[in-house]
Amino acid sequence: MAQAADAAAYILDHLGAADRFAIVSFARSVRTFRPGLSPAREARAGVGYVRDLEAGGGTNISGVIERALSLLEGERSSAVIFLTDGLPTAGIEDPAGIMDVAEGAAAERVQLFAFGVGFDVDTVLLDALSSRFAGSSHYVTPDERVDTEVQRLFERVSTPVLTDVEISIEGVDTWNLAPAEIAVIFAGSQALLTGRYDGSGPATVVVRGNSIAGPVRFEYEVEFPRRDDDEPAVAQIWAQRRVADVLTELRVEGSRESLIEEIVEITTRGGIVTPFTAYLAEEPELAFRPQEAARAVGDADAAAPASGQSAVEGAADLEALRDGRFDLGGSDRNTARVVGVHSYFAVEGTWYRDGMEPGDDAPELLVGSPEFATLLQTAPELAGAAALGPRVVVLGPDGPVTIVWPEAEGGPSTLPDLPRTSSPSGGTAASAATTSATTEQAADGANGAGGGGLSALAIGGTVTLGAGAGAVAALRWRRRRA
Repeated sequence: MAQAADAAAYILDHLGAADRFAIVSFARSVRTFRPGLSPAREARAGVGYVRDLEAGGGTNISGVIERALSLLEGERSSAVIFLTDGLPTAGIEDPAGIMDVAEGAAAERVQLFAFGVGFDVDTVLLDALSSRFAGSSHYVTPDERVDTEVQRLFERVSTPVLTDVEISIEGVDTWNLAPAEIAVIFAGSQALLTGRYDGSGPATVVVRGNSIAGPVRFEYEVEFPRRDDDEPAVAQIWAQRRVADVLTELRVEGSRESLIEEIVEITTRGGIVTPFTAYLAEEPELAFRPQEAARAVGDADAAAPASGQSAVEGAADLEALRDGRFDLGGSDRNTARVVGVHSYFAVEGTWYRDGMEPGDDAPELLVGSPEFATLLQTAPELAGAAALGPRVVVLGPDGPVTIVWPEAEGGPSTLPDLPRTSSPSGGTAASAATTSATTEQAADGANGAGGGGLSALAIGGTVTLGAGAGAVAALRWRRRRA
């Protein structure tokens, strides 16, 4: 309770001169600091009100949500920061009923940011509220500080520079955009929009919104390539955000076959291990059996609790996945790894690329052989996959191939000298390796979650990510040689 008061006091102390605020406290009943919105000059009185609050019994979530949303008229962009440490035990307790109350009370142009404190919270309800009102949900475990997390959010969203944002892309057909909606762009932040598209060539991205000076419109001329395998990070960023959105929809809206199929497809291609796709780490062979993988996801969904430690940890994982802070390989780095734009799964001592299956006719190529050197000359991107060793099934230019390391049964072997080739990006490809790198060292370099340099549409800048997996391995090998 003291940390929650500190968080509220921090927000009140950092309001802008033109801001207005309300404070709604709740236990079994609901109280407000003032009948309506108060000007920022009354913030100190608001701090005093917060400091005098005492913990009470009951958790009337429907009442506090209805009261808070009804205070906002909708004439300008507003935000609700909702903190709770309990399940609904007063008022309407059914999550669907609470959502109906929120829908009925909310004005336009409202965002909601939910904070669940501790493990005794309904993560599905909080995710549903934040998703419906274009905000975000955050979870503070008992070993974390509430005030620190709230302050971090407030610093990010306290200064909107563009509200009522609409983004359209003219020249290509787009779908499965993530995030589904960018309602507000805040000072110091970027608007990163990922998705899939049909078509190629020049296109125009149009951004509309309202600024402090009135309506504004920005145009960005961009080029959509027919295909670009040099930027694996793009696919990974989209996969993370999209699967987080679909998993949230699955939890909030209920299980649907189409959602489960999309989750299986994206996580298999992206090697993304989540509480719903733990089979990628526990039973990686299911990556090659879509129907069994779908059943595993369905079972995980049915068994997933809405509250408790595992529910909060799972919801926090989705938050991290959406924000790009999630470990793509999961807790078990020995069964699922991402190399470039593909995932590889270890089954009985052999790594299989997504799309390949145990039992495929895949001729063997020995690392160091002339045939292997020829393969890397025509497909240098396979060097990063080969580094996984000791047996890796990949898709070569002429079909499936099994890359086999010498002395595979004896453990990691050294990478022999290979001809130098040029990578598509103009640098030296990973085939420029030396005998000083073992497969374990190479795999360490190849296992990075990032990809090539990424030029992303951003309001106010360009996002740059590290080198791709193969290039990372190549740099490691060259550095060790020196």
